[in-house]
Amino acid sequence: MASHKLFPRLLSHLFCAVSTILPVVALISLPSHALAAPLRPQTLAQRSSVAVIDTPVPAVKWRITDGAFVERTVDGGATWHGQELAASGSLLAGSAPNATACWLVGRNGLIFLTKDAKKWKKLSPPASVDLVAISAKNASSAVATASDGRRFSTHDGGKKWTEVPAHATPQ
Repeated sequence: MASHKLFPRLLSHLFCAVSTILPVVALISLPSHALAAPLRPQTLAQRSSVAVIDTPVPAVKWRITDGAFVERTVDGGATWHGQELAASGSLLAGSAPNATACWLVGRNGLIFLTKDAKKWKKLSPPASVDLVAISAKNASSAVATASDGRRFSTHDGGKKWTEVPAHATPQ
């Protein structure tokens, strides 16, 4: 057989051997508990995005699930209670300066604030831009960061927002 015909055939056999062995090697490297349940493909709709927001009290946490549902735990995560605040995927980040106050920000300037861990208030945005982060000192003072890098601060619970100059450190 000519060598130019032998090489593609060898490559084909090598590919078949590798493609047969690799899945077996992958299964062998899995821990035994992972083999107990059948593996099922997971669709994007089945994946849940979660953002956990810590508070100064270790047992109290907030979390945003799927960008719309906000939950709170007071027992370190054993139980969660919450409510839907926004359209799916709208909430992006949060900050909780104490056990009862929590600021949430999201797409198109979305801002929510609770001071008592029960009632949420939707605040007027400083700009019509996605807000991707927030850092709160307390229930009155916070700094929100926009997707374009601009930062906005408030010291009155979100009634008035002031753009923070790029070179300045927010107060």
